[in-house]
Amino acid sequence: MLKLTMIRHGKTYGNTLGRYIGITDESLLPEEAEDLKQYAFEEYDAVYASPLKRCVETAKILFPEQEIQLVDSLRECDFGEFENKNYQELSDNPKYQEWVDSGGTMAFPGGEDRGLFQERCIAGADAIIRKAIENEWEQVAMVVHGGTIMAILDRYGIPKANYFDWHVKNGEGYLLRINTDQYSFGKKELVVDGRFFRPQQEKKQTGFIFQPSEEESMEEQLPEEAEAVDQPLEEQLPEETAAEDQPMEEQLPEEAETAEQPAEAPQSQDE
Repeated sequence: MLKLTMIRHGKTYGNTLGRYIGITDESLLPEEAEDLKQYAFEEYDAVYASPLKRCVETAKILFPEQEIQLVDSLRECDFGEFENKNYQELSDNPKYQEWVDSGGTMAFPGGEDRGLFQERCIAGADAIIRKAIENEWEQVAMVVHGGTIMAILDRYGIPKANYFDWHVKNGEGYLLRINTDQYSFGKKELVVDGRFFRPQQEKKQTGFIFQPSEEESMEEQLPEEAEAVDQPLEEQLPEETAAEDQPMEEQLPEEAETAEQPAEAPQSQDE
């Protein structure tokens, strides 16, 4: 049995503005880097990360004593003409409205196609899992983007859920379980054992809140505090889903005012 911890990078300046941050190589906010220190993990057999600064910096903070191995195929989606912009700045762009109307499935103008992005992320995750199985490792971590997480779990996540239902906030993620024998023979399932949440500031609690998974739908697994971003696509108005990690995949601005949003924009992954 292999346990895989999949974590989204910490918050960047672009995330606070709800921008689609894909190939834009932003660093973490100074206050975010400081806050993440309280969530450091125990030692894992191996730690992997996207090569973009926000992921590398997050990985070094959460796994301070370990070597971080970079995997290029785990980087965020290229949002093309939407890169480093939020929905307010794109509201008059007919291409953006067309993308919104597609439910976030069409390719980003001048950027990456969601299907190709997903295949890229899955190839990277598969290589990591196979190496872990070959080395008989027990615990592996991946510090990546919101879009990367959604792309992988949309294909292999158990219980099954829609693409955008797998969205997580900055610095949060999933604990997954893999039956290595079944995976080696082609039954590729990443079973959700639970989800890591950062406590709300007013609760004055340190460390992650870990919510074990149950045999229920993804919507039922969410805590009371979960925000609209974790709701079904129709109700999700982008928070800061990784616009950076959000190939559509990832997310629309947290503070975005729904009244100004054209139609219902799918979350950008890493906004």
